[in-house]
Amino acid sequence: MKRKFILLGISAATFIVFGCICLNSVEAQNNEDILLATQNSFRSVAEKVYPAVVSVTTVQIERKRGGVYYIPHSDPLFDNFFGDFFGGRKQGFGFRMPDKEFKKVGIGSGVIIDPRGYVLTNYHVVDKAFENQVTIKLTDGRELEGIVKGTDPRYDIALVKISGGGEFPAATLGDSNQLAVGDWAIAIGNPYGFAFDDAVPTMTVGVVSALNRSLPGWVGMERTYTNLIQTDAAINVGNSGGPLVNIKGEIVGINVAIVSTSGGSQGIGFAVPSALCNDIIAEVIEGKEILYSWLGLSVQNLNQELAEYFRYPDTDGVVVVQALPNSPAKIGGIRDGDIVTFFNDRPIKRIEDLLDMVHKAQVGEPVTIIVFRNEIEQEIAVLMGSRPQEMKRHEGVDTLYWNGIKVDNITYEIARDLNIPTLKGVVITDIQPESPADRAGLTAGEVIVKMNNKTVNNVDDYYAAVYEMGGEVLVKTLRGYFVVRSSR
Repeated sequence: MKRKFILLGISAATFIVFGCICLNSVEAQNNEDILLATQNSFRSVAEKVYPAVVSVTTVQIERKRGGVYYIPHSDPLFDNFFGDFFGGRKQGFGFRMPDKEFKKVGIGSGVIIDPRGYVLTNYHVVDKAFENQVTIKLTDGRELEGIVKGTDPRYDIALVKISGGGEFPAATLGDSNQLAVGDWAIAIGNPYGFAFDDAVPTMTVGVVSALNRSLPGWVGMERTYTNLIQTDAAINVGNSGGPLVNIKGEIVGINVAIVSTSGGSQGIGFAVPSALCNDIIAEVIEGKEILYSWLGLSVQNLNQELAEYFRYPDTDGVVVVQALPNSPAKIGGIRDGDIVTFFNDRPIKRIEDLLDMVHKAQVGEPVTIIVFRNEIEQEIAVLMGSRPQEMKRHEGVDTLYWNGIKVDNITYEIARDLNIPTLKGVVITDIQPESPADRAGLTAGEVIVKMNNKTVNNVDDYYAAVYEMGGEVLVKTLRGYFVVRSSR
């Protein structure tokens, strides 16, 4: 009996070991099938999307203003030598050096989203394109001219139309609203431009790391981004404007930025959701004018000190620094010093919340804004307006810029420090390089007293004039007259 038991025991053990081997073999086969299926999915994405991904090249005209170089002791011989050698002209006790213009090339990526040749890319890729002209290079090596047909600086997107007829390979727009953290995220584009001397794009794979991310100014960009998709799929220089796609090969975002300490990918990349691109795509293709909703507030985030000063029992909310003259907010009754707490029943905790709600609102839409004023909450009805053309161009930079100019009222301190002989007018506090104001010859520190012969005594007069003017504007300062021509 004992021997039989041992034999049975051995037979059972052998059966169990054999069973484990069979099960492991089946599991290994299943795992291999899953891996191969995943690999084939990535191959399918490349086959679908690669032909629609393009390189976008722009020629940008940069202009460097010549400075005034002062000479302590005027000497005719030295003056002549200095002027002849450097090409400057005499100005007081110095020489005004001529302005210099030079060209530089900008390179990014894009994706064709319509067979008629409409390319979706970033606004910052084509923003400074000379006369809105760009070059589109397809994966088959063809280089074709394109023209910028529409832009939305709020979301940093632009639509370019390839010149000429014919059909082009196009990718499919997906619904970014269906994304969830953990979904596959595939970034496609042309990193580092033509460094590889090849028009074929590259693919990197990761997951959706987070949704509804915001990138404030500390990241080093000229605008505040909201509602972004975050991914660990590698995004590098030159990938801007390329598509972020899902495992089905559908465009769910447009790659826009990375956070990096080295300049290269460190696994923190961002894309503009495809849902935010739909409006501009439809309006541009249908030939409609793109209208931007406008509230007209300059605001700052609330902090503990401000909350205590205004006797507000929280630190969530934004403080109104200025309700701009003639703006929907000003007309509706919002005042400087109000704390905005709700916009159409949505809590406003930070500036990004308010920006998001303003962007989503439609021109002409009535909205309800709740503000905290004099220790009580008040409900204010505002009719959303359409952003003036001059202000659209600088929305991504600062709502207080007009054609590259930022101004302020003249205080006694400013008048003393800058040796300004009057308190009437507005002083230019900043000039953006290469802006229409810069090209006109205006400089920081100058005092504007008239615009198109309308007297400007203060900031309210200045903005009231700005909102009424477009195209060519005659600006009078204490130094003389300047013609500011809008760049677009």
